[in-house]
Amino acid sequence: MKVKISKSTIALVVVIIAIGWFFVSSSDKKSPNQNNQAQNQTSLTTNPQNTVTIDVIANQFSFNPNPIRVKYGDRVVLNITSQDVTHGFALPDFGINAILNPGETTTVEFVANKRGRFGFYCSVPCGVGHVGMRGNIIVE
Repeated sequence: MKVKISKSTIALVVVIIAIGWFFVSSSDKKSPNQNNQAQNQTSLTTNPQNTVTIDVIANQFSFNPNPIRVKYGDRVVLNITSQDVTHGFALPDFGINAILNPGETTTVEFVANKRGRFGFYCSVPCGVGHVGMRGNIIVE
């Protein structure tokens, strides 16, 4: 007996696995309240002198601007808007992983208390170019 599996069935299985992977990998992360507490502690200990607000656009399959440049010690406020589908914004070095709903602006904040180049990426599978949806924050 031969069983036929359609391309749409295979695609559905791949999507289910990707969604499961996302939820399993994000279950190890801190809750939003824990992240806020950590950010508040960081901002209290570094006493940021300057607040920088940057509007970021997310769409398949890029973030704009990229790279994002800030100065060491800045309090960074990113207002991120998804223009098309649900995306994520993960900046692991600063404990950030936010969901970006289409047409909405999500605000994330952190204190740039480390110097260097820090990668961010889309943390929600968003299509065939998802793996390339990455960027950098450069703290000078």
